[in-house]
Amino acid sequence: MVTAKFDLTLNEQLSGSVKHHISLDKLHLKYQQFEEQAKLIEWQGNAKLDHKDIDLTGSLNILNSQFTDNSDVELTQHFEQLTLNTELKLNTAEHIVLFAKHDLSVENLEVNFEQFKEKAKNITWVADIDLNNQQLGVKGALNIKQSQLSANDHTHLMQSLELLTLNTDAQLNIENSLFGSIKHQLNIDNFNVNYHQVQQKAKQIVWSGNTQLKDSNISVTGDLEINKNQITELNTSALLQQFDTLIIKNVSYGQEETTFDQLHIKNLSLLKNQNDVQLLNLASFDINKFSLSSKQNKLSINTIDMQQPMLDATLSKDKQLTHLALLEPVIQRFSSTENEPKKQSETKASPLSINIKKVTLSKPGEFKFTDQSVAPIYTTTLSINSLQLDNISNQNEGKLSLQLEQLEYAKINIKGDGLLLNPAKRFTFDTNITQLDLPPISSYSAAAIGYGIKSGVVDTTIKGELKNNIIDSHVKLKLDSIQVIEVDKETAEHMASSSGMSIELALSTLTDDENIIDLEVPIKGDINNPDFDLNLVINKALGEAMKSGTMSYLKHSLQPFGTLLTLYSLLESAVNHISLAPVVFQPNSTALDETQIELLGKVTNILKERPALKIKACGVSSLADEQAITKALTLAAKQAQTEQKQKSPKGKKANEKKEIMISKEEVLQKMTTLADKRSATVKAYFIKKEKLKPSRILKCLSNTNTKKDSKPVVELLI
Repeated sequence: MVTAKFDLTLNEQLSGSVKHHISLDKLHLKYQQFEEQAKLIEWQGNAKLDHKDIDLTGSLNILNSQFTDNSDVELTQHFEQLTLNTELKLNTAEHIVLFAKHDLSVENLEVNFEQFKEKAKNITWVADIDLNNQQLGVKGALNIKQSQLSANDHTHLMQSLELLTLNTDAQLNIENSLFGSIKHQLNIDNFNVNYHQVQQKAKQIVWSGNTQLKDSNISVTGDLEINKNQITELNTSALLQQFDTLIIKNVSYGQEETTFDQLHIKNLSLLKNQNDVQLLNLASFDINKFSLSSKQNKLSINTIDMQQPMLDATLSKDKQLTHLALLEPVIQRFSSTENEPKKQSETKASPLSINIKKVTLSKPGEFKFTDQSVAPIYTTTLSINSLQLDNISNQNEGKLSLQLEQLEYAKINIKGDGLLLNPAKRFTFDTNITQLDLPPISSYSAAAIGYGIKSGVVDTTIKGELKNNIIDSHVKLKLDSIQVIEVDKETAEHMASSSGMSIELALSTLTDDENIIDLEVPIKGDINNPDFDLNLVINKALGEAMKSGTMSYLKHSLQPFGTLLTLYSLLESAVNHISLAPVVFQPNSTALDETQIELLGKVTNILKERPALKIKACGVSSLADEQAITKALTLAAKQAQTEQKQKSPKGKKANEKKEIMISKEEVLQKMTTLADKRSATVKAYFIKKEKLKPSRILKCLSNTNTKKDSKPVVELLI
């Protein structure tokens, strides 16, 4: 049904007015692939003509409209009601002057386009349009309530918002090319989008800015604020990111450069797993003076500041950061087109130049660390007291300063200079650690040296440099009251092989009378070498350092007898003793001369300085002893023959002279007895003269050695 009413009044100058009312009921229109249906279309208005001026006012009302495009695009559009109130003024004298006011409202709009569907409960658009001599001005306000956008494809896109408000003020020149400015104020409430099973929620998004158009160039400036933002992986319910507030001040985006003056994030959380453990939380995060230039291929930041960083990192059994597993399904879904080879660029792009002037920590934080790759599992908590990085760059050298604290008494201070973004190329470091408890790090000592640590603390200084992937560092250790226990036999044997002695012996020798061990360990190697294993490097370096430290101490303490030090093994498979300079005796004698007494005095000083040491006195009788004993026994036998001859009665024929035979068993017995007496002499000297406890002097099983180079001695073994 069509109803039309006109009230027309015109004069000779084409001046007058036209009142009109048009109503279309139950419209059904088809044209080629297009189809339009509407329950009601009604227009009521008034047109005034005054020579070259036209004024038009009116209102349009459409009920239950449905538009369909049956072509390949598969487009349908439906709404319950559309209301448009408009006022238009047009002057066609010298140039077109147009002024228009529009007030548009659409209820319950639904649009289906291919796999996409858009719904909105209400859309309103109120605008003033002013066109004068190619100058176009538009002021308007757009409101969209309860909007939903979805896609029926592999992305599972679902977007919704409760309210969108856009206020705009555009001043444009449209004569030859479009240029001018557009001011805009955008506000979105309760924004929600799901894409590839990743959901982002934001309570409020506010943008206030200005867009500049000139020729084909577009630049945007403004301020952005997002409140209560959250990003979640829906399949695992893992929280990927969350913050209370994000504010970016004075954003400027152009074709060649993006900048902003300030970025502030409050209560930032990253990667929270199902156990409610988050990788990182920051009370606040601030960036000042950001610039990214595509023309110069350069990123510049003046300062970055953090407050109260809370890190909670866990390494899995295969040494992977467990929180990063939360990102794996997301990365797979968002990866570029599947199975499509990437085109190789003809010219290799130069790397992005990065320069961050300063990073600071204005409020202390905390670092919790758990390592499941070692046994037992290692866990610790460190307080992050201070952090400052200067000149973070991949081209120029910068500085690092970090202060950590464990259990309120262990201090860790780290300083470094070099390429902070590429330290393997060039970086020097100086680390000081004080009063670090050793038992908790038994998991690492077991892997490195085969021993767990039952007790002890350490003060450490580590100085060194990285240069072209080569590490060259020097570690000074001050170990206090350390006690170890073997937990990995194979690794411990590697350690003994490197040092030439068991760790128990080395520790006993190195531990002074205050239960302190001072040790220097060099760590060197190519960290880029696939065969580089830090545990093996430490094992070898520490073993060699312990050997060097032990032997240096003993040689210095025993001068001038130190050159006689040797490693000694009671069993071929276990290098577990050090042989000091032996106590030398005259053949077939147990007497100590002044030189040997001097030696025993120096050994006594070692035992007093190293309370954990015990010494073994092992008597040895030699070829010279055998010869002297045989000679003495022969003389004694001859003397006995002479005495027997003298005692024979006079006149009685003397017995024939017999050849003297010395029993080897008798000589061996006397040699064994001699060796025992020598070790007893040495032990007695330590106990009676030097006042050492008897328990610290142990006797060995006596030994006889009749080789040509043998000597009559007491071996001193520690």
